[in-house]
Amino acid sequence: MSAKDTLIAEAKKWEGYLEKASNSQLDDYTANAGSANYTRFAVDYCDYFGESISVYQAQPWCAMFVSVMFANAFGADIADEMIYGHYAYCPYAVTHFKNNGAWHSSPQVGDIIFFGSSGTATHTGIVYAVDSAKVYTVEGNTSSASGVVANGGAVELKSYSLSYAKILGYGRPNWSLAESVTEYTEINDIIWELAHRNIISNTDMWLTKCAEDSNIYWFCRKLCQYIRTKQTGETADSAYTDINDIVWDLQYRGIVTDTALWTDYCNRDINVYYLLQKGLHYCRTY
Repeated sequence: MSAKDTLIAEAKKWEGYLEKASNSQLDDYTANAGSANYTRFAVDYCDYFGESISVYQAQPWCAMFVSVMFANAFGADIADEMIYGHYAYCPYAVTHFKNNGAWHSSPQVGDIIFFGSSGTATHTGIVYAVDSAKVYTVEGNTSSASGVVANGGAVELKSYSLSYAKILGYGRPNWSLAESVTEYTEINDIIWELAHRNIISNTDMWLTKCAEDSNIYWFCRKLCQYIRTKQTGETADSAYTDINDIVWDLQYRGIVTDTALWTDYCNRDINVYYLLQKGLHYCRTY
């Protein structure tokens, strides 16, 4: 799978996610739906890029969605370079792409599309396909209604005429930076990698758990990608054993977001506890 395919697969998987009415159930696609702009993407954005959640949560999130999709796929550091700086405000990104000679009037698959009027960008998304008449996009904070819809509250797949007046242009990521860290999405690849690093041993059990429980799949996937892109050379003297310490550190690293969920998992399933404990210790010592 190419880097572009990896990004597009990642973004499309969020189709149907609805923003929340409050800072609750952020990981669920449809629960607690509302119009208050609370999302898991704001949490991930701040975790990945060191920003303040008090500033970005409950704010329009189309740009954060794009930045997080690149970080989910390639790691935060690579993503930041690829898109010439993470962004939560569309005009900043347009300026950065233009300043780096990466602004285009015609789209390619994997480009970042920008919409607006009077030359000011107000909405953004990811191009997943292009044909002779239309450009096809994945967008956060939009709706299924035709035409550009900023602050629409959902992740949706959309399409526009290539001549649509509200398209300002396209930012082209530096794809050469992504090829070496393309994220694993297949369960077999993820479990093999974790076993190869001696984080797990019973591969059959974890293949089954990932297939049956999307939360466990996403944890294993994010842990695997963190390890492959965030090798910091830490030298922890001992492994954490307290569940609260383990879950807090994993949240700090952006590997989990819902601490209550994972505390409950650890209390209910000793295998999950040891997965988190060993996975975290690997992160702290590799």
